[in-house]
Amino acid sequence: MQLLLAYSCGLIMIITDDTFDQGIRENKLVLVELCADWCGPCKQLATFLHDEIAAANAVKANALTLYKANVDTLDIADVTIGEKKTTVMSLPTLIFTKDGVVLDVVVGANRVAIKQNIEKYM
Repeated sequence: MQLLLAYSCGLIMIITDDTFDQGIRENKLVLVELCADWCGPCKQLATFLHDEIAAANAVKANALTLYKANVDTLDIADVTIGEKKTTVMSLPTLIFTKDGVVLDVVVGANRVAIKQNIEKYM
């Protein structure tokens, strides 16, 4: 079953439910974006996220990977990463993880908070 799309170094990879846990543990910093096609703020954030990831990866190769999950397609309301369960109350919801541990959660298209978290955890 297709679960997420991963964006790293300009590539989009299909991630399955079997490989998701492995993917967030192998990458140093992972940003999981929970979004929907109908969500205006999610659409506005798309270019910003891709630009920030490209900039982060230009500074340090493969430093940041984005997993993008459409909550409508996946029919999910909760995401569990490691020991932390995150309930999706608003979109977009962005979960920062490192080595499989949740570092922070940003709700909404808060570009300042997203950029600060990228800089803080890289």
